[in-house]
Amino acid sequence: MVDLKLLEDIEKYLSTLEGEEDKLKAAKVRKFIVDLIDGKNVEADLKELFKNDENIRFFRSTNSMSDAELLLAVLNNCDESVLIELENSFGKNSRLTKIIREQVRHIPRAIYDEEQTIQRLEHMIAESEKSGNELYMLLCKYMMEKGFETDADFYNHIMMPRQNFARIRDKRNTLGKHSILWIIVGLKLNYYQAEGVLKTAGYAFKKDDKRDAIISYIIKNVANYDLDMVNDVLYHFGLKTFFEEK
Repeated sequence: MVDLKLLEDIEKYLSTLEGEEDKLKAAKVRKFIVDLIDGKNVEADLKELFKNDENIRFFRSTNSMSDAELLLAVLNNCDESVLIELENSFGKNSRLTKIIREQVRHIPRAIYDEEQTIQRLEHMIAESEKSGNELYMLLCKYMMEKGFETDADFYNHIMMPRQNFARIRDKRNTLGKHSILWIIVGLKLNYYQAEGVLKTAGYAFKKDDKRDAIISYIIKNVANYDLDMVNDVLYHFGLKTFFEEK
């Protein structure tokens, strides 16, 4: 049974998708960051950045905040999609990206210290390299992290037909977006990971696609989401579930 409040929150979210584009918001945040680093007065940047947001209250105390505190305050008031735009802008190895991932988005670093884990990872990567498919290699990494020993363990767990999943191993990768999202939800990936998988597969979340918007909202906002819950929500909104033919 899906929480009714979640359904209400999703409906409210869908009604706000006409707002400011993420790339424009990210550009404004980027200007603020550059000005902050250059030692410029960022008051004008802050007013421009949050001029339409009545909930932002930290402006009154900015004079007593350090640059680091101010930076984190701004980043913590950015949507996930804006943070991802910033990471892409500054580069995945930049100090700012590390701050965003570790202190704002709280993405845990993967630890591969156990010998058994290393052996499993090496085996899965070796198999993926045979296919020459970057997407399959990435999914092998996530399957290993989630505790799946083999491909079969995973696709049986999410009830995906073997023939469907097997397309990932092909260099041409003819797997559709429906199946990619099925795998993402089955792995319970966070939003950053989901974006990466979609991009590697040649897709992206689209705000003007109701199904995409709902799935991305759940991934961002529900920590313990699973395949059954997402299917229930899709069904509630009159959309096809992952188990239906696409």
